Amino acid sequence: MVESIAWRPVGAVDPCSLVEARNQAHHALQIPALAAIAFVPPRDDFSHINFGWLDQHSAFVSHPIPTAQDSVQFGLRLADLTLLILVSGELHLIYPMHGRTHQEATDWLVAEAAKWGLPTDKFNDHAPADMPYHPVANGSAYDVESHAQAMAEFCNYYGNANLVLARVRETYLDIHPGPNEIRMWPHHFDIAVLVTMEAGDPETAKAFGFGFEPGDHTCEQPYFYTYPWPRSQRPEALPGLSLGAWTEPGTWLGTWLKGEAIAQIPAADQQAKVEAYLREGADQCRMVAINHP
Repeated sequence: MVESIAWRPVGAVDPCSLVEARNQAHHALQIPALAAIAFVPPRDDFSHINFGWLDQHSAFVSHPIPTAQDSVQFGLRLADLTLLILVSGELHLIYPMHGRTHQEATDWLVAEAAKWGLPTDKFNDHAPADMPYHPVANGSAYDVESHAQAMAEFCNYYGNANLVLARVRETYLDIHPGPNEIRMWPHHFDIAVLVTMEAGDPETAKAFGFGFEPGDHTCEQPYFYTYPWPRSQRPEALPGLSLGAWTEPGTWLGTWLKGEAIAQIPAADQQAKVEAYLREGADQCRMVAINHP
């Protein structure tokens, strides 16, 4: 069963004004992400580098990393861009990034990792090449206090996403191979579920997905989304949606529900409306995937 966590109303902060906070958070997340790449036991599908959401900390955290003493996890608390270290699932150390540089925060994490006997020589501090630009990548200090409301709004969005994705995921547990766990890939910064409908090569096996994206080059504001897999040509006719819309031609094929639309929904109805959108959009994308030649 899905853990009972309350929906947090969103929309008090203009969804189109979150770009600065999002880009700072995206860069900050690469520090624990690089730790996951270096220290988490590798998997063939690279899923060892993805993160999960811990609502009690409003943070993304890595998979557990075994050490000689206990398991260690590295993470980022979004509300104030604070690096976290968890030991055996319990909060152990924090490092607030406000007023500090990316390099200072990286050095702190590496030094702490060394105390646990982790192979810090494997740590590569080169961020992905196509990260959105932000001055923190060139040595500017992180500025959390000027964007406190925006950071808090992101926490609300991600906590809400984890909640509704878990509820919608339960709908598809009878499909095999079925849905994966709710995870976030730090490079892309979205949190999502993929429901695989057949065995075989993951690049070609029919599937559909649903998730939450905090904004990207296709849409500057946060949005929930659904999509079919494999990517296919846009059908000539697409069914209508009760809420949200199909993405525009020339972008990726799928549906989205943007933050500005969610902000117009009364707070008491937001969770139900977003869940209904995800279920409808996922079902529509499921049919697109099934009918893919």
